[in-house]
Amino acid sequence: MSGANRGALPPLEHVDIVKCGITGKWLCLMLQHAHALKELSLHRCNQITGLLIGEEENSQPSLMSSPEAPSLGYPGRDELLNDEQSNRRWLLPLSLGELDIGHVDSLKVLQPCFLMNLTGLKKLRVFDNPNLTSLQLHFCTALQELRIEDCELLNSLEGLESLGSLRLLRAQRCLGGHGENGSCILPQSLEELYISRYSQETLRPCFPRNLTCLKRLDASETSSLKYLALESCTALEELRVVCCESLAAIGGSEPHRSIRHLEVRRCPSLPACLPASLEGLERLEIDDPSFLTTLFCKHLTSLQSLELSWCKSEVERLTDEQDRALQLLTSLQELRFWFCDNLIDFPTGLHSLPSLKRLEIVFCKSIVKLPEKGLPPSLEELDITGCSVELAQQCRILVLESNLKVKFCSF
Repeated sequence: MSGANRGALPPLEHVDIVKCGITGKWLCLMLQHAHALKELSLHRCNQITGLLIGEEENSQPSLMSSPEAPSLGYPGRDELLNDEQSNRRWLLPLSLGELDIGHVDSLKVLQPCFLMNLTGLKKLRVFDNPNLTSLQLHFCTALQELRIEDCELLNSLEGLESLGSLRLLRAQRCLGGHGENGSCILPQSLEELYISRYSQETLRPCFPRNLTCLKRLDASETSSLKYLALESCTALEELRVVCCESLAAIGGSEPHRSIRHLEVRRCPSLPACLPASLEGLERLEIDDPSFLTTLFCKHLTSLQSLELSWCKSEVERLTDEQDRALQLLTSLQELRFWFCDNLIDFPTGLHSLPSLKRLEIVFCKSIVKLPEKGLPPSLEELDITGCSVELAQQCRILVLESNLKVKFCSF
């Protein structure tokens, strides 16, 4: 390719490089000729350590202008690549819309850059780069989705405040260090946040000028997390907390009023500490009936769906307190018991739920009979799947004796 022929690869839109010995110098030159490139994936390319945004594009050498032979695998112009002590800047085509970088053991510092600071990059995924310590995002101003996975040494992100278009952030570990008291300064535009393996005891999402669009927050596999502070999450609609063994409190009163969907699993310290300000909650998913207390349930005046699944082996039936709390859910329309292997009885007060329309019992093999006091008169659908033969037989009789829509399947 001649230096003057900058459009040598005009139709090229997608590049996927896997297990290749290409160096950063050669990749830099190649990208200059791919003006239409939209997606770039790099997997296990360990010779790539960085790309420099140094000279203007019209002064860069061509692939064939190097004084060294092409068979050596790289041009001889050192200015294309910074030294080991410098930040690794990656010069990328302006047309690039999606970038995946994974399994690059040599990568330590990553800073995507674009000529004239113009960028169309909307999706960035950085995964399984075990030595990556710094991800600098100052020039990715058009980014809408950012996913970071399995980069164990990456503890913080730089330039998040520059991402004014970011809608989704999925990150492992690397939200720490942005402020005091566990505060993480996030873009105001962010709508979905998924965080796992978080390293601090407090997670406090914060936003510029206290304005936020965050609608979904998912925290999982974070054994160190003790306190989840939601004071700034005033638009939050969905909250999922899974496998946070030390989490003991969710703080902030006003944000809870906007939450519509709450899922809490494998958080043994949390049942006694759920906030009472959840009047707007419409869907609740739990794995521990201990959440069902009269103090908590009496506030759930809008709850329409409740799911109890994968509950602990010692749970055989609801306690009297839990049964009374369940009866307070007068707006409940759907009730599900999934994979509760040792549950042997339906809730005693099931028949008194005035709004219940659908009941699902899925793989609860220890339940052998329908409730003694019958089912709610409001019930329209009953789904019995993977349960005992005895329960399935009673459902067959129920089909003949009522107008209830019954689905049953035993294994």
